[in-house]
Amino acid sequence: MAGGFIPGLALLGLFFFEDKENRFLLGLWTGYCLFGLYFNFHISTHDYYSLPLIPILALSLAPLADLLLSKLAQLTDTKFLRLSSYIFLFVGIISSLWNTRNTLNAVDYRPESAMWAEIGAKTDGYNLAGLTQDYGARMAYWGWRNITAWPTSGDLIYSDTRGTGRDFEGFFNDTVLKKDLFLVTDFDDLDRQPFLKEKLETHPVFAEGDGYVIYNLMK
Repeated sequence: MAGGFIPGLALLGLFFFEDKENRFLLGLWTGYCLFGLYFNFHISTHDYYSLPLIPILALSLAPLADLLLSKLAQLTDTKFLRLSSYIFLFVGIISSLWNTRNTLNAVDYRPESAMWAEIGAKTDGYNLAGLTQDYGARMAYWGWRNITAWPTSGDLIYSDTRGTGRDFEGFFNDTVLKKDLFLVTDFDDLDRQPFLKEKLETHPVFAEGDGYVIYNLMK
């Protein structure tokens, strides 16, 4: 509910701008709408694609905030209003920091970092492809190894939706078979890709551990 209320207020705020500022804000809103139409899949599945909306909302809400504060200034003492504003800002900052802290502390990543470091040590000196979380970002961060990421099932669905489906056989032969090893840590996604699973099962296991399997593409 709040997600629609705030953009609604922001759009209402456009009517309180002068013509020049209004054209600027309308340009920002139009740009964001075009951005959303072009990245329609990403903006609906990745929250960070909506980050450009935050400054647009803030600028659009500015005249409403100015109107509200000016009305409050007429009804209350200026010092009290200033103090209340500082308190409101302070509480908002603390609440945001507390929510961020709780999010970071919700998951203990130390066991996972040990797993990626172990994989990095076992695959040192080999060229890697893989189906992993975050397109290999965790491997790069904790394992200090870059991999060629195999597309996720979501990527494949997106390609099919756009009518640009992949030639799996050709992609596997041209990309994966040029590597030495194939790392799998996202087993749920592997189950959603029977073609890849069947291909990998034709190769011996190079190494495995808690949370990962590495296939030997050289044999």
